[in-house]
Amino acid sequence: MAYKFSFLPKFILKYEFDTEKIISKIDAKITLFHGKNDGLIPSSHSEKLAKKLKLHDDFFLLKNVGHNSISQNEKYLKEIKLLLN
Repeated sequence: MAYKFSFLPKFILKYEFDTEKIISKIDAKITLFHGKNDGLIPSSHSEKLAKKLKLHDDFFLLKNVGHNSISQNEKYLKEIKLLLN
């Protein structure tokens, strides 16, 4: 995130979340959603993380979806409903 927010004081960005390292230790099913047109966090981050998912996990790369518009996407809404039922 520091590359995107270089104007922020470093103490705000001091917490690292090494998701790639811990994802294999998670027993619960993981579902990742990412908008292909996300202007804040590149979709390549989730695509790289998706390679670490287990067979029963899911990854949805949503076309024509930005960072703040994911909750309006039909595929996202459908999958969230299925997950919560």
